[in-house]
Amino acid sequence: MIGRGVPLRRQVLALLILALLPGALYAGLMAHNSYTTDRERAREHLRQQAIAAAAQESAAITGAEQVGKALALLPILTADPEICRESIDRIRRGFPAYQSIFVVDTGGGVICSAIRPGVDMPASVAERPWFKALMSQGRPARASEISPVIRDQPAILVAIPIPGPDGLPRGAVGLVPRLEGGAMPGKRFRADGGEAILVDTEGKPLPGSESLAMLPDAALLSGLQATSDRPAVFDAPGRDGQPRSYALVPLPRGSVNLLFARPEASAFDWAQRDVVTRLVGPLVMLLFTLLVTWVAIDRLVLHWLAELRKTTRSFARGDFGQRPNLAAAPQEIQELGGTLSRMADTIKAREAELEHTLSHREVLLKEIHHRVKNNLQIVSSLLSLQHRALPPGPARSALMQAQTRINALATVHRSLYETEDPSLVDLGRFLRELGQLIYDGMGGLNGIVDLDIRIDGAVLVTSDQAVPLSLVMTDALTNALRHAYPDGRSGVIRVRLGALDAEETLAAADATEATGTLGRPTHCLSVEDDGIGLAAEVSPIDSAQGEGTWTTIGLGRRGIGATLIRSLARQAGGRVTIGLREGGGTRVSLAFAAARPAPPPAAS
Repeated sequence: MIGRGVPLRRQVLALLILALLPGALYAGLMAHNSYTTDRERAREHLRQQAIAAAAQESAAITGAEQVGKALALLPILTADPEICRESIDRIRRGFPAYQSIFVVDTGGGVICSAIRPGVDMPASVAERPWFKALMSQGRPARASEISPVIRDQPAILVAIPIPGPDGLPRGAVGLVPRLEGGAMPGKRFRADGGEAILVDTEGKPLPGSESLAMLPDAALLSGLQATSDRPAVFDAPGRDGQPRSYALVPLPRGSVNLLFARPEASAFDWAQRDVVTRLVGPLVMLLFTLLVTWVAIDRLVLHWLAELRKTTRSFARGDFGQRPNLAAAPQEIQELGGTLSRMADTIKAREAELEHTLSHREVLLKEIHHRVKNNLQIVSSLLSLQHRALPPGPARSALMQAQTRINALATVHRSLYETEDPSLVDLGRFLRELGQLIYDGMGGLNGIVDLDIRIDGAVLVTSDQAVPLSLVMTDALTNALRHAYPDGRSGVIRVRLGALDAEETLAAADATEATGTLGRPTHCLSVEDDGIGLAAEVSPIDSAQGEGTWTTIGLGRRGIGATLIRSLARQAGGRVTIGLREGGGTRVSLAFAAARPAPPPAAS
């Protein structure tokens, strides 16, 4: 995200996120700590709610034990059943907090009872677990079951032994308190959304309890350890699958527990809202900051950079009249645009000056080539007058050869000042004109020798190459016209200029590496005749190296023609080869590297 070639907007946003990330992480950490603290506080609140919900049940059970102990000391309870019934009925009416009061003997038979109207009392409770425990232990007992008095709803029975003279129980007093707290009868909803229900120590609800969907797994309840002042708090799904938070509070004597439950969403909703607020607030601020930064970068920087980019592209195309519209841009961008405009004005002025200088230079250069051409023509005319004054012989032939070479140089300079670009010469057009000039100057050998010039495409060479290449062709063509067809022989001299194929290019490149040629050869200039061929004294090695005599010049193994050709080939950056032509005659070929014109400006 941050580095060379990455868009500015991405880099700034990455840096901004990097700068804000520690604050966001700190806010998240604080939100997590706050949520943990608030959740623990909510659990403590749930624990206190459960203790408050169990307070009434605990007080009712404890009060029933106290009343039962007082009744167990009354001897009238076991003296006469009728007196017992009247006494406890009067006591039940005086204590409306109890739904039922009854007295049983040591065999479990009911001596008397005061119960709610419409409820039958069983004749014996001898098989009840609570009665067996009471008689065997001699201590008050509490049963979490359907009491023998109240058969249509769950109830808690408190049984107190009646002490005998020998210290053994001689019966028991049973009381069923009216539980009006949070759990009885069955299940009761609290105003704060909590639910309470009574369960035994094995996690089973009292028989007859309603709406048991709130209960968690019984095995989970049976494994919990809780005290009256420190209830067990836990989270678990109910039988209906809804997650809840629970608090389990043991009632006195530990055989019955009160289970208090609230839906998890309502138990910790305020803590969750707090943590969401702590997290969402910084996140919204971060997103808002990134959005503002995105828009600011786009409007304050990127928009104006696009305007500058459009202007600079016009400058790259050579249009220096374009100016950026930065009237509403920031001051720094306006200063940059002003600098670009001044730069464009400076470049435009210097370009105009350079164009004027270049135009003047081209005029001067063409004038120089024109004057050189005129001077060469004057020299050629002087040589022509001189060689006419000489008798036939080597001297006259040498002057004529020099005149031919000077005429070639004059032709080169004329081509240079007539072309648009004086630095490059169209070699094909130039050689065609030069060849025809030499052929016509020698009279065409009275028409018995034909000249065939073939140029394959336009071949551009530098002015430094044009001179030696023209002299090579001049010497090769002049030699063929003078010496290849003696005694009136007829034939055809062929001049070829074209590109080398792949194999020829590779072979020429390998060969030129040994001779110091500059550049990889790309084209070949050849002059070949079907005349009498090379003189016998020219060896194949001398021929390959461009040494030896021309056909019948007779100047020895190191004639001036071959030496001049070799020197001119090196000057042109090429390699010359002189050899016999297949089928008879002589072939002179020069491999060289053509010039590459400057490419046009790349489109922006």
